[in-house]
Amino acid sequence: MEYLFEKIAEYFSPNKNNTTDIMDNNLTIKEGYGYKRGAINTDWKKRLFVLNQKSLTYFKGGKSIPSGSIELNTVQHISDIQKDNIFKLFTPGRVYEIRLDSQGDAVAWVEALNQASKRGPVA
Repeated sequence: MEYLFEKIAEYFSPNKNNTTDIMDNNLTIKEGYGYKRGAINTDWKKRLFVLNQKSLTYFKGGKSIPSGSIELNTVQHISDIQKDNIFKLFTPGRVYEIRLDSQGDAVAWVEALNQASKRGPVA
């Protein structure tokens, strides 16, 4: 948390001499557990999801090695929430299906993904 406050203070510092946006630091916007349907093995697998401005990264266990990542600038559409708290992320190469434990969680994730993907890439 201290790191975050330092970055915020640095961003608003009158001595700031660069144009780096605070979001360039890839701060976590949202994280939590959910389920992802596999592309080949279509079973639902529990994953830790971490959303930042540029990507939605998912992990098998802790945050050590990512299992995969979805670059937000490739997401063409995010579906409405369907039965069983499922939503889909449509990219050129694949449709990702994600399921959450509750409708409230699904709504929060879809809102966060929509907000993050609207920011676009930071120059």
